[in-house]
Amino acid sequence: MHRAGAPAALSDRARAFLDRRAVRAEFDRGLTGDRLRERIARVHGEPDERIVRLLDRLQAAYGGLRYPSGYFATPVEVTPVCEPEDPDDPLEILYAVRTASPLGASVHPDGGVEVGLDGAGVVEFPSFEALIECEATFDEVARLPVGRRWHVEPAVLRRVVGELDAGGLFGLRRRVAACGRGAHWFVGPGAAVFLRSTWWDLGLGVPPTVDVWGGSAEVAGAVERLAGGGGTR
Repeated sequence: MHRAGAPAALSDRARAFLDRRAVRAEFDRGLTGDRLRERIARVHGEPDERIVRLLDRLQAAYGGLRYPSGYFATPVEVTPVCEPEDPDDPLEILYAVRTASPLGASVHPDGGVEVGLDGAGVVEFPSFEALIECEATFDEVARLPVGRRWHVEPAVLRRVVGELDAGGLFGLRRRVAACGRGAHWFVGPGAAVFLRSTWWDLGLGVPPTVDVWGGSAEVAGAVERLAGGGGTR
């Protein structure tokens, strides 16, 4: 069970998710504090206090967490480190999220979370807290009956997102705190919709997806009409 005082920026739902689903283990923290400041100055020519403080915050709040990830569809480990070596490499926090596959996440000095492979990624979430909120929403909707999945064209995904943002469909509302650049959550009474273009944006050849959870066939039918196609999970 997670016992590390999660930041106040997290919702009660996200805190409960970590308490219920995450465990914490020791991990190699690498360079921190003055040692990291010295390394950054030596490699990049000047210090960067933002990333030193950000690393300290991420390690204190989330370092060593292990939990089943809905976003990555696999168990993950949170092991953020920053050990700059090459002045041509961007300064970032590596291994913020590690998976059993080549996919993972790093964190930029401004707090943005980049998702992808080594050398190819997209800044998906504005903060690590947004990723945790996304994970918590996956955990929440897992209690709902499994609905349907559609693979759609990018333009269709954008249209469906726009229609859902316009409101009025079975009380579904965007959960802003859990959304990213290519990851969109809409949650309502007894139903949820998740739309994602991330893997397509990364060039992995996986078309954008629309997932629906909920007990009402009407919700799935309405989303299917918006998507203009069908398919099963």
